[in-house]
Amino acid sequence: MEKHGHARVAMIGFPSVGKSTILSHYTKTESEVNERDFTTLTCIPGMLYHNNCKIQLLDLPGIIEGASEGRGKGRQVIAVAKSADVILVVLDAAKYKDQRQKILRELELVGIRINKDKPNIIIKPMGTGGVQLMSPYKLTKITQEDVRIVCHEYKILSAQVIFKDDYDVDDLIDTLEGNRRYIKALFVFNKIDTISIEELDRLSREPHSIGISCSLNLGTDYFLEKLWEYLALVRIYTKKVKTF
Repeated sequence: MEKHGHARVAMIGFPSVGKSTILSHYTKTESEVNERDFTTLTCIPGMLYHNNCKIQLLDLPGIIEGASEGRGKGRQVIAVAKSADVILVVLDAAKYKDQRQKILRELELVGIRINKDKPNIIIKPMGTGGVQLMSPYKLTKITQEDVRIVCHEYKILSAQVIFKDDYDVDDLIDTLEGNRRYIKALFVFNKIDTISIEELDRLSREPHSIGISCSLNLGTDYFLEKLWEYLALVRIYTKKVKTF
């Protein structure tokens, strides 16, 4: 799908978590809303206007377990998500635990890293000398032998591997793969009117999280502020928009 506006925000979530309701609330796009699963069968875009900025908000088809392997419309959903500046992981506030874990797993499997900086690891191929691990920091998550084994798996027999922070084996593999996407994400706990005040308070204190209810207009203004904050983190600058 063609990208429009100054930023693209993709909503990912299981069926019936309220993505269509959020799209209809913040944009002029009417995405079909009802209680049946898989109401949205295609990606539906809307344009959200905030602080003189045009933000393309995408209602993606409900993700299902196995999406990374192509189940449902998994590959299409993930392809669009990879092009987003910010991802909104929309969760049902009353059922979020299982939903969040499964969605994060699917995103991990396709190389999307949520709220994580790209590892600052430099690999300099050498003619001889084997694999040498170097770092100005104390490394607590990986050893010289770990690095040698991983590099050999990627047919790298001689190289200087320079860690600019305390990274682990997965960070090294991500660097060697070279096709990972590091994207800021906000966990949106929708339908907060279905949970207790105590539970809402606990969820709101979790990192990268916000609770809303479009039907009761709860937290909807703060949602815009939080989204703007996350767009600023990824530095969405344009010639026309100087607000960030």
